Formats: sequence, structure tokens, C-alpha cells
Amino acid sequence: MIVRNNYFWLDENSNAGFIANGDIVEVIKIKEVIERYGFRFAKAVIQMTDYENEKELDVILLLDTLMSEKPALTYEQYKALYREVGLDYKGEKEINKKIKENIFLTHCKSNLLML
Repeated sequence: MIVRNNYFWLDENSNAGFIANGDIVEVIKIKEVIERYGFRFAKAVIQMTDYENEKELDVILLLDTLMSEKPALTYEQYKALYREVGLDYKGEKEINKKIKENIFLTHCKSNLLML
């Protein structure tokens, strides 16, 4: 089940429009597990079960929240992730914009909760 809205992964012309809090998704395939910025992520293929005609989506899942009692990163964890991502762009122009567009940071705004 999705535990926070995400506007990143779906095309604006999709039937769903966005991945909403409460949507049920099926993980079809885990392509790769990535340890980065002190967190674990998985490149995965998911299917939104509430939208039969919606195509499968390639997404990045934050694995650290799967076994957590909280549905998302804590403020401290998110701040640490933001800081680590920022190191990738140190010295570049428009650093805050680049950080916010980072795919790993963008993902954390909609976590998948496995039931």
C-alpha cells in the first residue's frame, strides 16, 4: 500500500494521474537493490491494482521504511538523506534545485508500505 502521494512516477496522461496514499500496488519484480546515501533502495517494477489499464511502472522503492513502524523517513533521516545527496552536487550552480530533483530524494516523498 502506498503511504504518501507521489506525482513523480506516473505520466500526467495516465488514468490515475498520480500514485495516491492508500493505493494498492503489486511488486512485480525487483531489478536491483542499491545502497546509497546510507539507505537501501530497490529498482522495481510495480502494477497499480486499482487501475487495471495502467501499465507497469519502473520505480525506486525505499526499503528502509518497510520494516519501520513509521510510514516514512523521520525528519532527521530525511535531513540526513538531503545532506548526503547535496554532496553529489557540491560546488554546482542551482544546487538546491538539483538536490530536490534527485531521483532517490524525490522517491522518499512516497513510500511503499508492504503489508
